Amino acid sequence: MSISEYREDFISLIPALQQLINPGYEYLPPSVTNKLRSNEFSQPILNTIHKK
Repeated sequence: MSISEYREDFISLIPALQQLINPGYEYLPPSVTNKLRSNEFSQPILNTIHKK
């Protein structure tokens, strides 16, 4: 993947994140989600948050 392709992919995600954050969702960086998953990368749903 070239640098320009990477930037385009990254830039296209920003509006989607803004649409989710505006109504109250909180963005969690990968470092936080990995800790919440206890590094179980096969688990896509964060059960500790989902149960709240």
